[in-house]
Amino acid sequence: MKKPDLTKYAQEVNKMPALPSIPVKISPLTVVAIISHIQLAIRLPGIADSVFAQMAIDAAKQLQELFNKESETYKVLELGWNPEADFLAPSEEPFNRFCEEPCNEFLQNLGCRCTDNRVAELVAGDEQIPPQTLAAGAAMMHQLRQSLESEGFELLDM
Repeated sequence: MKKPDLTKYAQEVNKMPALPSIPVKISPLTVVAIISHIQLAIRLPGIADSVFAQMAIDAAKQLQELFNKESETYKVLELGWNPEADFLAPSEEPFNRFCEEPCNEFLQNLGCRCTDNRVAELVAGDEQIPPQTLAAGAAMMHQLRQSLESEGFELLDM
């Protein structure tokens, strides 16, 4: 793949605020995934205060309004905006197996004993993401999947 011209990219991005909004068709589950990933990303130091992060937060909050405010989905998504409400795992089974720190097997890309994920399955070629962040992200996504399945959602592997 040819490297992009970053100067032209910056020029294109600078013109985008004047462009009209675009319609997007996505499933409700995709909306939950987008919002939860934005919530996870803004927990990283130096991210939450950026202009792009604020734009992503604003878009995610608009997407959240697609759900009934009385629904459990809306309530869980609302918790995601409050860092004080963050939790990696409840104390009951099967979640009490999550690592507080990534184990050596995960760091050597042999697979996390908690989630069965490998570093390479979570991110391909990005060595700038610390293994601790990858392990925490894997545990959170595993927990979300388990919670959704326990509520009767049928999730597809992608």
